[in-house]
Amino acid sequence: MERYKTAKRKRRRPDYFLFITNAHLSAQQDTGGKDRFVERLNYWKGELGIKEADVWDRDKLNNLVDITPKVAERFGLLHSGNLIHHVAQAFLSHQQGVETTLSVFLQEELRIDQFVLLAQAGHASDSRPPLARVFVDLQAVPESSPEQVVYVVQEVQQKADRPLHPTLLREERQLSGESWRAHMDEEEYEEAESDLGEEDEEEQARIAEIFDSIPEEKYGPSRFVIVGGPGQGKSTLGQFLAQRYRAALLRADTTRTLEFETNRTLQVIEQAAAESGTGLPTCPRWPFRIILQEFAGALAQGEVGSVLEYIAAQVHKRSKRSFTAQDAELMLTNSALFVVFDGLDEVPAVNNRMEVLDAVAATRAHPVASAD
Repeated sequence: MERYKTAKRKRRRPDYFLFITNAHLSAQQDTGGKDRFVERLNYWKGELGIKEADVWDRDKLNNLVDITPKVAERFGLLHSGNLIHHVAQAFLSHQQGVETTLSVFLQEELRIDQFVLLAQAGHASDSRPPLARVFVDLQAVPESSPEQVVYVVQEVQQKADRPLHPTLLREERQLSGESWRAHMDEEEYEEAESDLGEEDEEEQARIAEIFDSIPEEKYGPSRFVIVGGPGQGKSTLGQFLAQRYRAALLRADTTRTLEFETNRTLQVIEQAAAESGTGLPTCPRWPFRIILQEFAGALAQGEVGSVLEYIAAQVHKRSKRSFTAQDAELMLTNSALFVVFDGLDEVPAVNNRMEVLDAVAATRAHPVASAD
């Protein structure tokens, strides 16, 4: 705003000014961040002769996304709460049935995986402590940065909490620029170009640099391999992460009533997530934890022929409802995943380990949305 007033050469001032931020502005009357910001905007509105000025903070943006779902879907900004409904919409004819099937599947998986698997650590006991209450995030050393130490759950979750379609940013920016240019004649275009001072050009160059740094196909690492000895917690890490994604989806789905045990388990997971400082995932992803020893057995018996068929079989097994490989394929094409492949070392090399590896590799080539 100051630059419009102090510019050395005449600059065309906007009729309207909209300031958008992903920061949360306090709504406390008079002294809160929102009122103070609006007060400042109104000052400059009068100084510069702007017709209207407003600020959209995180809360306003969330509300706008909620009431304009098509905009959210266009940019992959799906909330955890509407992911189940979004996926079910792809089925059209039996949408309600699919929503119920997926919700039941998530609840059953949450129930089964809520306790610590002490037997995997070589401990036999009748006690069943809740995983969320005793889990401690483990440190690991990235192979690419041996001098660095990270916490596994925190690192994986932060990388997974990303926009589902980041490349749309560049596409929309380019289309917006072309549309803007198409509606101007040469004189208007040259005038608009001259409006940019040297400082503005530096800002524009920096913004372009940030956007151009976003890869076209990837947004950082999307696959992780956790290497460790027997009993060091690899399986527990996968179990714990899958539980967090299930909890995020189920808690945000306000369209249905959850079972008492599900609510109780969710409360334990939510409390632990809050105390850890990491919180539940914010980017919705379908969690599937695949025990490779069990998957290898299903392959050997001819019960399934791919990871996709195995996932469909697991949904059917847990929900006791019809769910085919075609249903799974349609679901995976319309949503993002968080897949845990657990226990490759427990598949004997003399059996069908190579067949298992081939099936996992084939999953990477499947046309799904951000399958991790």
